[in-house]
Amino acid sequence: MKKLSIFVVLLIVVLVSCQKEQYKIEIVEEETSLSVEEIVQLTNQNFLQTPESTADENHEFFTENDGLIDAYTATEAAFDEKSLNNGLIRCLSGVGLNAEQSTQTRRALRAFEQRNERIIASHRQAFRQLTARANNARLDLLNQFQQGEIDRPELARRLNQLRENYRTALRELKASNAEAFSRSFRALMVNLHDIMTNRQWAAFTECLRTN
Repeated sequence: MKKLSIFVVLLIVVLVSCQKEQYKIEIVEEETSLSVEEIVQLTNQNFLQTPESTADENHEFFTENDGLIDAYTATEAAFDEKSLNNGLIRCLSGVGLNAEQSTQTRRALRAFEQRNERIIASHRQAFRQLTARANNARLDLLNQFQQGEIDRPELARRLNQLRENYRTALRELKASNAEAFSRSFRALMVNLHDIMTNRQWAAFTECLRTN
């Protein structure tokens, strides 16, 4: 009987310890998980970042993916293919969605893609016009230099100014579309937050934050 009592006490201690440990894990996950609004703001900041242009005498103006980011160009097809070319899709693929969650996520991505279709098309058109103008101006400067109308220091100065003008224009273009992209992305994040478990959401947002 005494041995049985000791066993019961030990069992209670173990159960309480396990419950405390589980509580600690949940608290850590809650503290490190980003909210929907936090991930929307972080993504918007990433979109608005505009890198320095590398255009010079030998290289044209070019910005990868027309200045768009993976988070705003994720598609249902990329999710079905488990594409590694899109950062958001990679993060979704890594959280262990079950069949029902995958079906719901596919539906959310389809709606997201449809909302973004017009925004992306408008952005790409404006971006390509902007880049074409910058490259035409670059060719004009190179022609002036080759014709002896300007010397190399002046060419370098004007190319540098052209790069600054291009970056400013690209930043303004992004800013003009940022609110629409954020609104659409927020709706996607709300849906995904509802679809995922707390642990999946924590892993997903951490992946987005570090990629």
